[in-house]
Amino acid sequence: MKPLLSRIVPGFTYHIFPKIAKNKADICELLSPLVMDPHWGGVQIPPLLDAEVARDLRSLMRLGGMKVVYGVGQSLARAGLDLHSLDESVRHAAVEKTKEYIDEAYLIGARMMDLNPGKDPGPQQRAAAKHAAIDSLSRLCEYARKKATDYVLPLSMENFDREVDKKFYLGPTSETIEVVAGVRKNEPNMGITPDLAHLLIMGEDPAQAVREAGDMVFHAHLANFIISPREDPRWGDKHPPFWVEGSEVGPEHVAAYLSALEEIGYFDSGPEEFRQRMVTFEIRPGEQEPPEVVVAGSMRVIQRAIAMSEAG
Repeated sequence: MKPLLSRIVPGFTYHIFPKIAKNKADICELLSPLVMDPHWGGVQIPPLLDAEVARDLRSLMRLGGMKVVYGVGQSLARAGLDLHSLDESVRHAAVEKTKEYIDEAYLIGARMMDLNPGKDPGPQQRAAAKHAAIDSLSRLCEYARKKATDYVLPLSMENFDREVDKKFYLGPTSETIEVVAGVRKNEPNMGITPDLAHLLIMGEDPAQAVREAGDMVFHAHLANFIISPREDPRWGDKHPPFWVEGSEVGPEHVAAYLSALEEIGYFDSGPEEFRQRMVTFEIRPGEQEPPEVVVAGSMRVIQRAIAMSEAG
């Protein structure tokens, strides 16, 4: 079998360059350092909703041989929308807005869409939220299938903590699996994006969570977090760089996570398979943390983790 490093497609979410969040019109220029570094094979980008910028980004990604994930992130929440809202008008608007995102994802040539859940409605409403989520996601998967060109855009749900910081509906991996399984009864292009930091914040064993999700894992996030001391300004789910003081995640955690992904066959797909193999760092550098240094440090995290994994 080929070495693990040769089978991974490592990448970053756009947060690695903080200026992108404030200036999406210059996303091509801002992403250029990553595209020009052959160590990295993919990037997760935010909604642009600008056809000209989207086409320019498509050209850049093709020229650089980069894989693209379209991340909806908190775009819906900022607009007051929620795919599992119990208010039908809100949920309908969320579905329609996400269809616009799917159209743009195809325009860019993205090969996957990463979705976030909304806020937890509370124990009494979770059963209703589950049905609402399954219905919304099923509609979106159907829409992605009908809009398909030479491929069908897969959708992947990222789960977050429900009790500590973000307090989103999804939530425990077991419940996320239930929602995705409900969608996959009719629409197979629905999966899960486990995030290493989120799983640890929830108190889950990341390796076990990955094994439970199995072939539902469509994408994988690598991230760090700080939980102690509570007074730290980056406490919670803020994804600081690896190696910073207070880090809860190190190469040993990444090694166990990658080993579990390898165990379920995540890295076994061919070189042209876009749904799998991608391992994406979600890191938000601080003002005194140059992105270029964080990028280099992140590659060293992967290298050390793989060395640990292969050493047993």
